[in-house]
Amino acid sequence: MNYKSTTKAFLAALALSWSTFAMTADAQVLQRSPMPTFPTVANSTQAQAPTLKLDPAANQIWWGHYTPGNDRSGLGVQNAETYDLAIQITPDNPVVVGKKIHAVRFYLRDKSGLKDVKVWLSKTLPANVSKAEVVKDLNTADLNAGDEGQKKLGKVNDIKLDAPYEVTSAGVYVGVSFTVTSTKSDGLNFPIVTGDGKGIKGSIFLRTSKSVKDWGDFKDDKFGLLAMQVLVEGEFTQNAVQPMDFGMLTTLLGKAKEFELSMVNAGSAGITDFDYTVTTDGTVGAEKHVTLAQPYKVYGGTTKVAVTLDPDATLGTKEKVITITKINGVANEAAVKTAKGQLVVLSKELPRAVLVEEFTGTGCPWCPRGMAGMAKMAKTFGEKFAGVALHNFNQSDPMSISYDRNVGLEGAPSCRLNRGQVMDPYYGTGEDIADDFRKELTVLPFVGITLSGVYDKETDKVTAQATFEPLVSGNYKLAYVLTADGLTGDENAWKQANNYAQFDQNRLPDDMKPYGKGGEFGQKMFKGVYDDVAIASSFSGAAVDLPALTENNIVKNSYTLALPTKQPLRKAINVEKMHVIAFLLDAQGKVVNAVKAPVKDVLGVNGVIASENIKEVARYTIDGRRISQPQKGVNIVKLSDGTTFKVLVK
Repeated sequence: MNYKSTTKAFLAALALSWSTFAMTADAQVLQRSPMPTFPTVANSTQAQAPTLKLDPAANQIWWGHYTPGNDRSGLGVQNAETYDLAIQITPDNPVVVGKKIHAVRFYLRDKSGLKDVKVWLSKTLPANVSKAEVVKDLNTADLNAGDEGQKKLGKVNDIKLDAPYEVTSAGVYVGVSFTVTSTKSDGLNFPIVTGDGKGIKGSIFLRTSKSVKDWGDFKDDKFGLLAMQVLVEGEFTQNAVQPMDFGMLTTLLGKAKEFELSMVNAGSAGITDFDYTVTTDGTVGAEKHVTLAQPYKVYGGTTKVAVTLDPDATLGTKEKVITITKINGVANEAAVKTAKGQLVVLSKELPRAVLVEEFTGTGCPWCPRGMAGMAKMAKTFGEKFAGVALHNFNQSDPMSISYDRNVGLEGAPSCRLNRGQVMDPYYGTGEDIADDFRKELTVLPFVGITLSGVYDKETDKVTAQATFEPLVSGNYKLAYVLTADGLTGDENAWKQANNYAQFDQNRLPDDMKPYGKGGEFGQKMFKGVYDDVAIASSFSGAAVDLPALTENNIVKNSYTLALPTKQPLRKAINVEKMHVIAFLLDAQGKVVNAVKAPVKDVLGVNGVIASENIKEVARYTIDGRRISQPQKGVNIVKLSDGTTFKVLVK
């Protein structure tokens, strides 16, 4: 088995040819059905298929990451090939391990172009599903298929195993496989049925025979949860909740921190209310009580509930342990009752911006969605939006540049906010990327950043100067990115592929209508005008030298970014529409803070000030001698806004 746990979102391809992040323009793309809210029509044969539904006995429950009744979408590679899909019952699963599986539930959209449908179970992701531990071949004619409605894609199939399967401490993968022989319908182009959600361990594994040749774990991508469940038999605890670790949180001195704690319901009685304690650096606090607005009844499901960490009287990083002591008024029966995390207590609130790195390209036909999403964030959040559009989808893109391989974006359109989870640049993790942006803004930064950028016409370079105000000591990596707005050109290479041109405008959101049929950009290929484009970065230059930051010790840093020399990119750049972005990364690779500043073109070739709002206040030779006027050679110029930089005077 060749198992890859990589972020493959959107780019599981037939033929990949990588250069940094480059991909062949004709690659097949793993995509959600582009219009998942539109109804599809099932054929009459499918509509008349018998209903298969197994009701659980008294000692049985249906378990899975997807909850029946929730919205469902279609996913696929739009190609005739074999699909292998699986969920995992992990070894630490408190609900299913040690019990017996009697049946498997899954959903199908269109069976008219399917063959070789089977369910299977295996302790590992199998190289050949026909040789899995348990395999049950199904008669396609007996299966249900079709779409229930606009947001209920697929129809349910409950398949009873020939013999119960006991789940050991090794866990098990539960899978469904089928071969698509035709792509004549939406249900065959996007045959995988998923429900809303992401980031849940074991919720979606898949591969295909041509486009996604290796098993991939897609839990962190925007594809959702596989709409699959298993019928489990055994003795079940009634009142049990397992909380999940919550990472690092921030708050101000003397201020309580409320956040959403993820919890797994491991009890058949569900969750109506619960009690918990918070331990801070080994000291246990008073027990608190929470009553849910609506009881949570999904057995084995994960829910988020607001809990509160009391104010701390001292600054610094506090180790926190949350213990769920009671469920529904009785002792918590879960094997694991605690969740761990850290709370960083800060002295003041610092300004912050959110770094949005987007993977896109002119050859990406779904990337107008990303263009609309980036424009929405820029309009909504202004200076708090630090957008970086990475045009590395196709090598023919004139805006393609070398960038940080650790950015973790391999599919288009996709993005990360502050190097967090990969998400859709328009929908985010839910319905609107702006919701994810607002959530990110609530995280308090523990290093403040101010930034300026100055363009030197003589050298065709931008000097960035950053000042850092750390509230917490630590070692951080610093990066600079130069971006440009309004990039365009008359060559064909500047044209943007657009799959949304096939859809009527009334089927698209308002900010997507220009890309629909009859819209301003409603052509399969349109002349694009591109904003937030990364044109240079410190990742492709010399490493940024940043010393360890210590609490309340101001540190300054400068870095020079050269504009690209390749044409036609350099020709398209308007110096007056450039910005420089600086951001700090912690040891885990998350962005601590970011800032964006316009680039000022303040000096002419001979060192003459070009802006009336900025004045030169001092000038020095390279050896530090102050001079009263420009002197041939390298001059060090200090401006009234505090900026200092070098300029060559001829």
